[in-house]
Amino acid sequence: MKHKIAFLILFTLGLAQAQNTHYQNKLADHNLKGKVKNFSEYSCNKDEDPSIDNIIRTYHFNPKGFLTRMDSYVKGELNEHEEYTYNEMDSVIQYTRYNKDNTKKDETINEYGPDKLLKKTSNYEKGGLTDSYTYAYNIKRQLIVMKYFMKNNALGSKYSYSYNLKGLLEKTVWTDNKQKLLSETTYKYDALNQLIEQRERDHKDIDTKYRKTYNNKRKCITDVMIDKQNKIITQSKYEYSDTNEILKSQTLIPYMNMEMIDKYSYIFDENHNWIQSTCVSKKNTRIIKRVFIYE
Repeated sequence: MKHKIAFLILFTLGLAQAQNTHYQNKLADHNLKGKVKNFSEYSCNKDEDPSIDNIIRTYHFNPKGFLTRMDSYVKGELNEHEEYTYNEMDSVIQYTRYNKDNTKKDETINEYGPDKLLKKTSNYEKGGLTDSYTYAYNIKRQLIVMKYFMKNNALGSKYSYSYNLKGLLEKTVWTDNKQKLLSETTYKYDALNQLIEQRERDHKDIDTKYRKTYNNKRKCITDVMIDKQNKIITQSKYEYSDTNEILKSQTLIPYMNMEMIDKYSYIFDENHNWIQSTCVSKKNTRIIKRVFIYE
């Protein structure tokens, strides 16, 4: 399930303290400006206007700028939707996905302690528990242990986190329910505390490095994945506009002799939110149009 995978990625990357980050539930997560009430996305041909026939998604936000609902469409019909519920700290306490017939597809329940830190996450399908996670923190409110439990509440695995003197995540250790090492991930940063290398090892077969560089606006401009033999698995490069919209992405996959290049252009509204994005690749041109409703 997408939200569970994203949840694991969030913590593996050391972003545990940003408790809502994995939901992409704020206006800033979508790089939106102004008081957006809702907006819809449409997959259009060049001269085609947005309509119910080409709608893809609609996002709804509350007055504080937090996502409350997202609708997904297929051929002009509502296919499924997501709903978000918040507590007084504006942290997500419930995330629910619904099927086309409005029955629950799955849901996530987050529980917070008196210290306002996330203590437990439980995932459900068809009313039954599928798995859960618990979290423990140090005196600095940094996540130090995340435990994964299966649907029978048996321990499945454990993540342990350690930090450097700057408070940045330095190491993640993943072990099974018998404390056997599954993988160990270390992190390196530059002088601006930007992640420049992430190395994942199991001290047997896996030894993968992820290396990044950034521009002066802290946007990633190169992203390279390297295998155990120090051979490049993938290499990506990015170019951005002055307002941080991506203009070009280039990805090389050497072992497949493959190169993918996408070039982007935009049309903006008066709030500088793009209302048309055109992506040109070797195979096709994709146009997404957006319609905004502001407060």
